[in-house]
Amino acid sequence: TRIRGAGELRHKESDRIAGIAAGLRALGAELDVDGDDITITGRRGLRGTTTDSLDDHRLAMTFAVAGLIAEGETVVGRPESASISYPGFFADLEQYHFEKLHHLPRLVPFDQFRGRRVLEVGCGAGTDRVARTRRAYGV
Repeated sequence: TRIRGAGELRHKESDRIAGIAAGLRALGAELDVDGDDITITGRRGLRGTTTDSLDDHRLAMTFAVAGLIAEGETVVGRPESASISYPGFFADLEQYHFEKLHHLPRLVPFDQFRGRRVLEVGCGAGTDRVARTRRAYGV
């Protein structure tokens, strides 16, 4: 997959090209960045890891969705930024994931990630854990 001429993404809430490259590489994706172009190679599976949204709403949502298909658990740092453009994102993601895949994603709040809250995303959590997360995030 090639994304070309994406230079405007360097001047948003974060440098989204650098942020997406760092996050996807951490998840195990093979990609190259050449100036304002990104080339993603192959169909390699993703693996759970810790990602940082850089306080950018689009990166928070990207890494949360990627974490749902990654093998193992994915920690999304600073997820509260998603509320800038999609306040109900995590609640909707949880509902969709439950309806389509018939099990709940794991959304476990952590106390700190560079001074901010994080979510851990993965599959197979018990409903009591999800209920605690919903209460913590008001969803």
